[in-house]
Amino acid sequence: MTKTGSSAGAARDTQTLCGARAVLAALRQRPADQWLRVFYSADHAPPHSELLREHLRAAARARVPYRQVADAELERICGSRAHQGLVAVFRPPAVPKADLAKLRLLGQQATVLVLLDGVGNPHNLGAIARTAAYLGAAGVVVEHGQAQAMRSAATYRTAEGGLETLAVWHVDGLVAAIGVLRQAGAEVVALDVRDAQPLTAWTATTRAAVVWVAGAEENGLRPEVRAACTRAVCIEGSGAVESLNVGAALAIALARSLNRS
Repeated sequence: MTKTGSSAGAARDTQTLCGARAVLAALRQRPADQWLRVFYSADHAPPHSELLREHLRAAARARVPYRQVADAELERICGSRAHQGLVAVFRPPAVPKADLAKLRLLGQQATVLVLLDGVGNPHNLGAIARTAAYLGAAGVVVEHGQAQAMRSAATYRTAEGGLETLAVWHVDGLVAAIGVLRQAGAEVVALDVRDAQPLTAWTATTRAAVVWVAGAEENGLRPEVRAACTRAVCIEGSGAVESLNVGAALAIALARSLNRS
């Protein structure tokens, strides 16, 4: 569970994470002054016991309380059975705003970015973040209203540590952000199944950023967001089903643009 205030850039209260990889990555990447409490189960400790002992020693040095508890208590603390024997409570990280200067800088760099239009399912968001981090994308941009979903416990658990190294920014509106990125030289490519060029025929047309834009599975991209993009591409399939899961589609696009395929 993550409790935050109304501002994505000024998160308050606490962020409770569970899942071995998510928690261990957060303990490894975040400074100790952001740790609040650590809980673990002896039944699950052996697979990550040495790493856990290392982090518990660090917690002791930082005077962060930690405690061994039963699995039922871990489930109560984090609200999930998928705790894998580790739960930690942190001061929640902010999702900084990408202002005009930041967007121009991102657009000018020879990087790959992901823009998400209305993707709110935490399991999809976590899978996208994990893929983007694994393949080496520069970051993910979401609208302000989606920023809190990017910091949910379920998103972090599914990302399995990806969100500890992947940059995430929010913007007031995607259409305006796409305009700034394009003015900076970026190629902004919509992933869509309708009236789109096959991905296999796509090649980057810029030495600046390549930005992949994907929408929620239920409705896809909003028309105004797609219209703002440089062009649209699709991933051709067998026709047995209409489309791919948004995380799978982005994985294929990112692998192609980052030369990982």
